[in-house]
Amino acid sequence: MKNETEPITRPLSEKELKKLSNEEFDQYCSKIIKKLSKSVADGLDFYDYPKTIQKFKDEESYLKDFENDLTRGGTLNEVN
Repeated sequence: MKNETEPITRPLSEKELKKLSNEEFDQYCSKIIKKLSKSVADGLDFYDYPKTIQKFKDEESYLKDFENDLTRGGTLNEVN
C-alpha cells in the first residue's frame, strides 16, 4: 500500500489481500473502516439533535399508521 491518504480505488481480491504484509493489510482495513464510518456519520445529523429525533419519530409514526391500516382490514394495492 502506498499512502494512507490515497483513496481506495477498488476492492482487492482475496488473492491480492493474501499478498499484503500485515502492515499493508491493517492500513487497507483502516481505510475501509474510516470510509464506512464517514458514510454512516454523514447520514446522521449529530448537530441538530431535535431535528434528528423528530425524523425518527415521524418514521416510527408512519410505520405504526401503516401497520394499523393493515391490521384493520386494509389491503395493499397491487401495482401492475
